[in-house]
Amino acid sequence: IYSRHYYGECKNWIVEMAESRIADLYLLCDIDVPWTEDGLQRDKGEPEQRIQVHQAFISELDRIQARYEILSGDADTRLEHATTIIEAYLPSYFFSRASSKSLRVFPDLLFGF
Repeated sequence: IYSRHYYGECKNWIVEMAESRIADLYLLCDIDVPWTEDGLQRDKGEPEQRIQVHQAFISELDRIQARYEILSGDADTRLEHATTIIEAYLPSYFFSRASSKSLRVFPDLLFGF
């Protein structure tokens, strides 16, 4: 997503690597809170840009048929929702031999399990 966003393209090896590492569950943070400058991001938090990137994540998750949940609301609400989702998901994750994917966490915007 970010390669396409910043550079207008994504190298095939990146796509192949990403598709080989699809997680069992993604937690995607919504864009319903004000953007905050942190000195690390290249973007400036323009609403249209935030919508575009957020929709790109949703489209990609839909394309790969990934299971995902969107976390909305303030930090406490997001944390509560994420905790509920994870607590419901973990028993099947840890006790299912069918799952061969590892636990992965992606910073900020997308968490994958």
